[in-house]
Amino acid sequence: MKKLLPLLSILLVLGCDDVITPELEQATAPLNVDAWLFRKAETQTIRLSRANTYFDQSEQQAVSGASVAVFDVGNNTFIPFPETAAGEYSWEPTSPTDTFGIIGNQYVLTISVDGNELTAFSQMNRVPKIDSITWRLEEGGAFFDDSYFGEFWAQDFEGEGDVYWIKTWKNGELLDKPSELFVAYDAGFSEDGNADGLFFIQPIRDAINPFDLDEDDNLISPYELPSEDKPEPDSVY
Repeated sequence: MKKLLPLLSILLVLGCDDVITPELEQATAPLNVDAWLFRKAETQTIRLSRANTYFDQSEQQAVSGASVAVFDVGNNTFIPFPETAAGEYSWEPTSPTDTFGIIGNQYVLTISVDGNELTAFSQMNRVPKIDSITWRLEEGGAFFDDSYFGEFWAQDFEGEGDVYWIKTWKNGELLDKPSELFVAYDAGFSEDGNADGLFFIQPIRDAINPFDLDEDDNLISPYELPSEDKPEPDSVY
């Protein structure tokens, strides 16, 4: 009887790459507008810069010489934002109680720069007051040690359609990692969440916790409570 021997075949594919340098048209750098305005008695700043094109890795350039103002539709008044630094246009309160904007009013941002006119529309909506902040101690596991987590307590207004951006500062630093950015629709996550008029649900209440990892990719306790006069878990601190 003849034995059949397996046949091993190796197919070697050779290839090569040709480096090409296409001639691309020079694109115009678009204007970048950073205009988050708040109802607070503090400086409100609108920042203008030129966004870099795709292949440009240099730092964005501030845009000076623009004319910037906000029109209050409800009061029929223009609020000027003069340039206070390169690319920064600011409104200053005239007293410790002089807050910017009125809840319910509509506002129009107008920018004149390089012969172009730009406008943006928005409304200053209501936001609920924070009732309290509580802390809880969670026992550690495979991915983190015993850690303190915070929760904020606030109740959504009655009436569907309130949308909130949950922003947190820790020791004066804004938590702005993608994992730390939260938006709530009423007291939940979505329009059909049936959370109108309720206290914010727990995943949103937990949005005030920073998300930092150690060198072993384990979660670092979001907060370290004082060694003395520690509150009991779940108490107001």
